[in-house]
Amino acid sequence: MKDLYKIYLIVVILLIFGVVILTSATTFLSYQNKNFKNNPYYFLNRQLFWIFLGIIGGIAISNIDLRKIKENIYLILVILSIILLIVVLFTRPINGARRWFRIFGFSFQPSEFAEVSLIVYLSKKFSNIKDKNDIIFPIFLSFIVIGLIILEPNISYALTLLIILIVIMIYSEVPAGYTISLLVLGVILSPIIIIKYPHALLRIKMFFNNAPNNSQISDSVLAIANGGLFGKGIGSGQMKLLFIPEIQSDYIFATIAEETGFIGSILIIIIYVILFKLGKDISKKNLYINRFFYILAFSISFTLFIKAMFHIAISLQMFPSTGVTLPFISYGGTSMLMNLIMLGVLANIERYNEL
Repeated sequence: MKDLYKIYLIVVILLIFGVVILTSATTFLSYQNKNFKNNPYYFLNRQLFWIFLGIIGGIAISNIDLRKIKENIYLILVILSIILLIVVLFTRPINGARRWFRIFGFSFQPSEFAEVSLIVYLSKKFSNIKDKNDIIFPIFLSFIVIGLIILEPNISYALTLLIILIVIMIYSEVPAGYTISLLVLGVILSPIIIIKYPHALLRIKMFFNNAPNNSQISDSVLAIANGGLFGKGIGSGQMKLLFIPEIQSDYIFATIAEETGFIGSILIIIIYVILFKLGKDISKKNLYINRFFYILAFSISFTLFIKAMFHIAISLQMFPSTGVTLPFISYGGTSMLMNLIMLGVLANIERYNEL
């Protein structure tokens, strides 16, 4: 259980640090904006609620029999795909996108639930490949989910899921021909998707041309540069004062870097690397015991890691702006909930190892 306790400790550190940095980043923003009821603790209060809900969900999922979820995962994924379709077709767009499903005043992103379900489904199918249908059908179903997410549109999330799918295939030792074919198909479809959604093309152009009107990335990089070696101190950052849009979610790393400096930023990156390594160690324990757990533990660890690296790379202007949250730190209800549930699944696997 030592690895599991280390993971718990790391996530507790990230959650506490996240609450502190989120409060610093959003107090002025929410106080000045009537959409947030001029409440300086609007984001903090909602984040604490989702953390509490996520911890309850994580504890619950860590103590149930994963075999029951494994047996019903196909049905769960189909239901979530139908919900995704309903969201795309019938919900009211917010900022030009149909991604949210509102219940009792709270917004949910079904794509987050679909992501976790897809990971479990792929881990199940690729853990026991009997014929080519055990490869082709999961890929086909994955493309349906990814396609629905593109239609929202949420190109960045779809790209993340495609990368996760490819990495899971490689880790599961799916014959290389299928992975190469998937990569080729992705290359062929990418220009079509980019042309269809002008905002995606604009972001790519702005990234490669280093356009001066790309305020989000430019201000993010400026905030990071302002942090220097040790940062300005928690609460003392300047760029959060309505300069960077969506700083509470898409660009929270900019506040981290400005207020904790290069040292603080590197420590955060190291923490994510350690978290990934610990998850991979749990995966390796199951290599000759339970291949489903072997693939699932790695997939969860990689998903959390790749999201963190994408977020940081975007903030550093190393990747086009795509709107990926920083796990356990960024504001985002459904994201926080599902990240903690994924941790619960990882804890469940480690508990099984100790039996």
